[in-house]
Amino acid sequence: MVRSSTPLRMLVGLTLPLWIATTATAQEVAGTPEVQTIAEGLARPCNLALRLGGSRSGPNLMVAEGDTGRVLGLSTRNLDGGLVEVIEPAAESDKWGDAHLVFRSRNRVLMAQAAKDGSAIRVVEFDIDDDSLPMSRDEQSLRLEYQPDSGTAELTGLTRESDLLVLSTGKHQWLLKAKIRSGPPAELEPFIRTQDVTEIGSPRTVTFSRKGYLVDVEQGEETADGATLVFYHPVNIAEEPLLQLPIELSGVVSLAYSPETGNLYAASRAADSSQSGVYRLDAHYDASSGDQSCQAVRVVEVEDPTALVFDNSGALFIATAGAEGESNGNLLRVAPGL
Repeated sequence: MVRSSTPLRMLVGLTLPLWIATTATAQEVAGTPEVQTIAEGLARPCNLALRLGGSRSGPNLMVAEGDTGRVLGLSTRNLDGGLVEVIEPAAESDKWGDAHLVFRSRNRVLMAQAAKDGSAIRVVEFDIDDDSLPMSRDEQSLRLEYQPDSGTAELTGLTRESDLLVLSTGKHQWLLKAKIRSGPPAELEPFIRTQDVTEIGSPRTVTFSRKGYLVDVEQGEETADGATLVFYHPVNIAEEPLLQLPIELSGVVSLAYSPETGNLYAASRAADSSQSGVYRLDAHYDASSGDQSCQAVRVVEVEDPTALVFDNSGALFIATAGAEGESNGNLLRVAPGL
């Protein structure tokens, strides 16, 4: 059997490092990078978003808190400056769940949420004014909405490429998409029912590859031992996905590509906390059979990670939840080089 150790450009244009290995099980990397704690005492941080083009004066990294509904901001160029409140907390009576964030321009941030009763998903927009923080929730404008024909909707991921927005909906099975435009609110369109296409389904998170393909992680049942990395074309939907790679990880909640190396990373919030952490997903190619596989290599050991994002320098920021209702979540940083 011949295994290649040359960088592989997969059929979907994904470039991942190759390593010589005999299995595709989760492993740990030697020389774990140093992890810096940037902020403590957060109320279950559930999502991170990087501001496009940075900011002239305000924060460029956004942190959504699940227990309060507020959005905090940090300047990654001045880590000692601390967090500031960007969007005020939600009212206790608020019907919407955890916020997923993505910027559509330097000042316009989109916030996607599922209703707590599963009746709907919405996307609202805030026009961030750094001179008038924190922003009131009354300053939001509705952009997109979705009501399921059957079942209950949940929201597990949000990503954007140009003017295309894609959401993953977990046990609801659908990937939803919409073009972001000005004007009256539009409908989110169900366009891939993952369970029908892969027979796995339950997309846990979604992102765009560096070549513009959709990448999600599907686990099916929550008790499944592993998950599958799945690549889809964002426009031309075929009967089968472009590529499926099983990974020996469960509880994947976030994906992020390093802008420095192009490596793909996953945050695993495994039921077995000893397996939680941040993993690099390595591609392997068997030259004799032409088979491709994926190996998960743990690079950061951390409990309860909820979100990953790289800044433009290549530094990785990690949100950890802590205990619900305890306000002991953290924001962590790993220096560039991953």
